[in-house]
Amino acid sequence: MGTNSKTSHQPYAVAPTATEVAEPPAPADAAGPPPAGATAEFLDLSALGSPPALPSDLKQEVLQNLASVLGQAVPPAEMGPAPAQGEAAGGEVGGGAVGGGAAGAVGEEEEPEEDAPAAEQDGPQSDGPAEPEAELALELDGAKADEEEDEPEEAPLWTVPTTPPVGVAAGVPALISGHDLVDSTATLISYNTDSGEPREVLLAHLSEDAEGKLMDALDAGEPKLVPIQVEKEVTGRLGMDEQHKLAELVGLAAKGVNGKLKHGEEMTTKTLSQYQAAQKAVAAVLDNPALSDDEKTMAQYYAGHLATIGERMENPKALPYLEGGKVPMVTPYLHTGMATVTEYVPAPPEEGEDDGLLKATKRNASRIKATMDKSTGMVSWNGKTRSKASGIEYAIDLGDGYRAVYRPYAGNDPATTEYSMRGQLEIHAPVGAGHGQDLVGRLEQLHLNNRAMKAPEGELTYLHANITAQGLAKNTGVKQALETAHALEDLQVQELFHERAHEAIGLDATELGAFAKRIQLEAAHKVLPKKVTVLRDAVAKATGFADGAALAASSGYDPTPSRSAGWSSWNRFDVTGAPEQFDAAWKGKSLIHNIGKGSLVDVFASGVLASTERRAVMGIGGGLGMSESADKKTGGANYAFVRVANTSSAGNAGGRLIWDNPRTLMQRADYYAYDGDHFGALNPHGGHSTYGQTRDPYKIANFTSGSNEVMLRNGADLYSEQAPTRAIASSAAERNAVLALFASRGITHLNGKPVEDVVIYNGK
Repeated sequence: MGTNSKTSHQPYAVAPTATEVAEPPAPADAAGPPPAGATAEFLDLSALGSPPALPSDLKQEVLQNLASVLGQAVPPAEMGPAPAQGEAAGGEVGGGAVGGGAAGAVGEEEEPEEDAPAAEQDGPQSDGPAEPEAELALELDGAKADEEEDEPEEAPLWTVPTTPPVGVAAGVPALISGHDLVDSTATLISYNTDSGEPREVLLAHLSEDAEGKLMDALDAGEPKLVPIQVEKEVTGRLGMDEQHKLAELVGLAAKGVNGKLKHGEEMTTKTLSQYQAAQKAVAAVLDNPALSDDEKTMAQYYAGHLATIGERMENPKALPYLEGGKVPMVTPYLHTGMATVTEYVPAPPEEGEDDGLLKATKRNASRIKATMDKSTGMVSWNGKTRSKASGIEYAIDLGDGYRAVYRPYAGNDPATTEYSMRGQLEIHAPVGAGHGQDLVGRLEQLHLNNRAMKAPEGELTYLHANITAQGLAKNTGVKQALETAHALEDLQVQELFHERAHEAIGLDATELGAFAKRIQLEAAHKVLPKKVTVLRDAVAKATGFADGAALAASSGYDPTPSRSAGWSSWNRFDVTGAPEQFDAAWKGKSLIHNIGKGSLVDVFASGVLASTERRAVMGIGGGLGMSESADKKTGGANYAFVRVANTSSAGNAGGRLIWDNPRTLMQRADYYAYDGDHFGALNPHGGHSTYGQTRDPYKIANFTSGSNEVMLRNGADLYSEQAPTRAIASSAAERNAVLALFASRGITHLNGKPVEDVVIYNGK
């Protein structure tokens, strides 16, 4: 979590667009990249000399301040190039983040209703041969000596729509550079409303490593409270009494003294401590200058009881207990009628006080409670109704009518809360259409990357996805490449600072933070091609290719993401590049999904086989999955479940989707599996074992347990190349209803196959 201090959030301040500058020559003592994470120390070097126009008396101060700011900042690898001024994420004019203010308060929401009944773990790892450091470190000396030529600006891989289509339940994806978001993807949904004005929302899942950045943007601490006196109708104890527990403390002291008096015993240290605690509490209330007359009367009532208690403690034998010498029973002070009482409210901000943080309120966790029209697949939400969840979340005011909801990793205990919701982020636009690009732009207010992904960033993300999917993270060469790539960026930051330190003269703390971010963004842009080259070479050698060029030229290498309904998916080249090997291993095997309590009509109306978490925001509702509540605890609720089965017996039951060509799903890079029922366990504290988890498609092909499970992130797009080859209806009427739905939407084929041949009942 963030510190909520002004200093800690400065590195992420909104900065002007950096201009391209030529790379400076390397410092004389720069033999190679610095160690990863050594940015701050590497900057504070007297050997850098005095940058142009930088007065010597300011040099050390600027160096130290900037090094401190950069040292706190997120690793540059997490960021992409800055958009041109006036350009939105996605390359269209009119978007981008704007500063938040007090204009847009967090909207009021209805009380959540009860809902109906992560970081992914790496699969098996393999070590390849150790790669010499010289092969992994880029030959920078020549590159530094020459100025890089300006290259034309690349177009984004996907354009962020200004106006997302209204009512599309799965939404549309927005591909974001960097690794702040899981899968580098956000989803834009435009909910239909009764008023006809849509509610546009951005949905994303934050990577756990990026949470500190978001929390440093928030003022989520306890507010400073000030007392005010108000007239209230009171029946019973006054609030000041309950707050300080005066009746309880004074009553306990009286009970303790009476116990000693009854048995003729000496007062003990414990009895004295109880009396002193009550005395201290009453005195604290009486000393409050904001006390009302009614509250003073209440406090004096308890003070009178304490006086009697004190007298009996000083002279316990003055009057025997049996002759009425006990302390009178202490009953709470009660008030009936209007009373002037003291309440504490958040203090108004002092004049000129503005720390630049976003106001956030912690509350019980909840989810959007949307509804879907099953006949049309259109999703609606009134912008207020929410269902309850187990945990906490922050309601965040972004200003100008925009607001956000974030369910943090920290503060939501994996042992007691819903694991699948940790990291979920919602950003809500004001009522109406046309906010798509602005919603993506608002990520910057939360210190998150909001830049549309371009091809080089896409390839870097593709390589990272394959490292996870193929279990390469512990390979010696890949591990060194990851460290080298980060170190190269650190070195580029250092060089840019050496070139431009004079620009920091006269900047205040906030401006210095923006300056630091500009340098980071520019460094990330400059070294991105080098990072891709380093990582591609290492991944190539770890997977049996001669080098990165050979890998890039292979038939399976495709660093372009696929659209899968409202999200993206990246393919794994070990499957796409070896179709014959894969098909041979999976011969006679299919993947199946049992619909359960739903129907084929409902599933195809939504267009997706969706995870539990996705179904919630799509308005499909709960109670359809086999173990929704348990899956929320294990983390499996972020995934749709399919199962390996023999093709010969896969189509025996109705209400089932079947993929007789498993490669359409198993070429994705986002699945994991168990040869048994583990409820999709990712959470080690979720009550189900994570032992035996694998991402290896060849191991999955040999699953033998009838309760095996394969988990697909978010789900599968049933109208894309991920469509099933067979859909088994439970009745002739259901088959006719599905075909009628397809006809109403003009759908004649699913993945090249006539729909009449896909939807089957009783073998036809």
